[in-house]
Amino acid sequence: MDNTFKFEENGEEYQIVKILNPKNIIYDYIIYTNNNKDFYASRYELINNEIRLNPIEEEYEWDYIDKEMEV
Repeated sequence: MDNTFKFEENGEEYQIVKILNPKNIIYDYIIYTNNNKDFYASRYELINNEIRLNPIEEEYEWDYIDKEMEV
């Protein structure tokens, strides 16, 4: 399985680290990296087989993501 995807706006490749689909939160999340040193997280939607990223806006979302990354 290829774990990379490209942002259309800048052409950089990122590797997917983890996809989170929590049952008690309405958003799905993706954690990704471009160099295994810097990690990023976003809300995501899959539309027409393309990943669309959206910003994470709430502190409880960051708390959830931080907890999942500790596992």
